[in-house]
Amino acid sequence: MTSPVPVAVTSDGNVKVVFVTTLADPANPTVAEATAVSAVDLSCYLTNDGLAPSTDESNITDARLCSRQVFEDIGQFTDKLQVKYIYRQQEPEAADNQAFIVLKRGVIGYVLVRWGTPFEPDLAATDIVDVMPVTCNVQQKQTPADNEKLKIMQNLLITNTVQRDVAIVA
Repeated sequence: MTSPVPVAVTSDGNVKVVFVTTLADPANPTVAEATAVSAVDLSCYLTNDGLAPSTDESNITDARLCSRQVFEDIGQFTDKLQVKYIYRQQEPEAADNQAFIVLKRGVIGYVLVRWGTPFEPDLAATDIVDVMPVTCNVQQKQTPADNEKLKIMQNLLITNTVQRDVAIVA
């Protein structure tokens, strides 16, 4: 039996990341909210390895007196988000320094991520996104290195349920 080779999508330039401060219903983000004047497209600030969502999942141990085998079940999980982006400390209010300006410690908002389509078009109705409610942690300047831009790494603390693969509504 031969299996067809599944279609794969290149990640280069095909991920859009937008930070918004308000969503009335995170399970149903609207075009108006995702494209508001206050929305910040972080896509070009982030380094190529600068979007790092992760999930730590615990398993429940289920040992029984009658069994020589220990069973497991699904336990709690923790979603995490770490970002790494470029910045210019000497021009903190520059129009093209938005990630540095907006993602200050204590800022609350939502990160919307659209995977698998070119980043250039604005978020639109029917686009599928992940919605992560976050509070920004400390901006951590990274060690300078030869032939590299100055960078910040930052943990964005997940503060509520992550909505996975939800459609943007009109």
